[in-house]
Amino acid sequence: MWNLFSWQIKAKKSSIRNNERPPFEIHTATEAISIEHRNNGNYTVKLFQQRTQRYIQLDADVVILATGYVTKSPSNLLSSIEKSMKINEQAFPICGEDYNIYEKKFGKIYIQNAEINTHGFNAADLSLGPYRNACIINSILNKKYYDITNLPVFHQFVS
Repeated sequence: MWNLFSWQIKAKKSSIRNNERPPFEIHTATEAISIEHRNNGNYTVKLFQQRTQRYIQLDADVVILATGYVTKSPSNLLSSIEKSMKINEQAFPICGEDYNIYEKKFGKIYIQNAEINTHGFNAADLSLGPYRNACIINSILNKKYYDITNLPVFHQFVS
């Protein structure tokens, strides 16, 4: 259960833009030992953090468990345009900074969460979706509609 993580969402509302503490916590490399549903609707979660070898107990109103996945090339879904795509020797798309994988001048095709070979290990990090979406929208509009420079970082990885 190495890839298991929990997402704790607290009742307190927070403004990330005002540098307040976000209303959630992400626990990576963490194994869920037990989850107890409480009478008040909340959960008591007992976790084991793999890297620190420590047990953690927390209370949450929502818990999301993600067990990970295996990366597969999407090229079979895109076989009709594969000859126009930029791909590597393992048949994975090579995408640009704007997440475009299509080389033809008359259009673009964008991809998300499959760009590990060009954008690194955090390609699978779904919390970066809004940033990727902004990059893609800016590319589609061919202008800076969303300013993605100097955005506040809202990740808080708890160990």
